[in-house]
Amino acid sequence: MPVFGQIEWSRFDFRAIVHSSGVTSIDGHGRDKCIEWLGSHGYVVSSLDCSAGFRPFLRDYSDLMQWETKFGYSLTPADCNLDAVRDGFDFDASKGSGHVLELVRPDIIWRKNRKWVSTFLEIASSHSRLHLALGQRFFTVLVFPETRYMTGQTYESLLVPPPFVFD
Repeated sequence: MPVFGQIEWSRFDFRAIVHSSGVTSIDGHGRDKCIEWLGSHGYVVSSLDCSAGFRPFLRDYSDLMQWETKFGYSLTPADCNLDAVRDGFDFDASKGSGHVLELVRPDIIWRKNRKWVSTFLEIASSHSRLHLALGQRFFTVLVFPETRYMTGQTYESLLVPPPFVFD
């Protein structure tokens, strides 16, 4: 079942998922309109505020993912292995609806944790593609202030994969 009934570049979610590989951005001034649009199109929004820094972001992300319940510990800067973050990155996006992860002011944690945030965005992008393959909609929205510090920064590069082996 297709996620979208037709190619419609004017739709925010279509552009976010198809054109931007599941990670897009908005200006903070348009946040209320964005949340309204997402709600009117059946999206559940999970929001994480990055403005207080990396440690509070990890605490909030750990709470959102119910990390301690699932894995027996909370994420901290000392144990925030990105392989573990990838394993625990899971958002429900049932057919007919969608889910958006909103990161408010990710530029704050990007400045000091660029590699970690870059890999986190790769994980989010990959998760979007997985949902798309299942006929579901998931994407991440980065909310920036007027100064778009991260705009144009690279967070993912694709490689030619190893050959698939048919047994």
